[in-house]
Amino acid sequence: METSSTPSSAQRVVVIDDHIALNEMLVQVIGLQSGYEAAGWAATAAEGVELCRRIVPDIIVLDMVMPNVTGISLLQELKQAAPKARFIVFSGNLTPRMVKAVLGAGVQGVVGKGASIDELREALDAVRDDRVYFGSQVRDMVKDLVTQPDKVTHDQAALTPRERTILQCIAQGMSSREMADKLGVSVNTIVNHRSNLMKKTGLHRVAQLSLYAAQIGLVEETF
Repeated sequence: METSSTPSSAQRVVVIDDHIALNEMLVQVIGLQSGYEAAGWAATAAEGVELCRRIVPDIIVLDMVMPNVTGISLLQELKQAAPKARFIVFSGNLTPRMVKAVLGAGVQGVVGKGASIDELREALDAVRDDRVYFGSQVRDMVKDLVTQPDKVTHDQAALTPRERTILQCIAQGMSSREMADKLGVSVNTIVNHRSNLMKKTGLHRVAQLSLYAAQIGLVEETF
């Protein structure tokens, strides 16, 4: 279901969840946030994909547990329907395995359904700014994912001290501008460092870099 239009500068948000009442409540909440347009909602996977093809949202708020479809396959369909969209997984059935899978798939925000409205607002702001966001119910799961250092396969020694600092900043959800201000360098320098990090680690998404930072122990102060 599509909702009424607001100024084009607003971030267009689509909600996909099989609970209609929750969809309607989320649309109301999102519509009250400055800078966001609640562009529509869908209660089935097929409706969600079609809606995203039609209106091309900037952000998709998605429950990964939908009838008759696996969450990851739905995520891939939505990525094809709206290639530039950023994703927030909003689910009441989060497990460490699911969190690891969605981060690997490039999701930038993960929030449990027990979260406050403030957390959802923070998640929207984070993914809008190309940062990652882990809700309070998810942070311990992310910590648990990093307790098996023998599974880290990338060459940590190849990272320079500055690259390790930038990697830590990425895991803390900082934007390129925030990193540049903190380190006293230009945004272009940060972009170059991030590009080098991706080449060295073989990772190509911000969420994957964040998880990798956790795996090598760079986010102890973050969670």
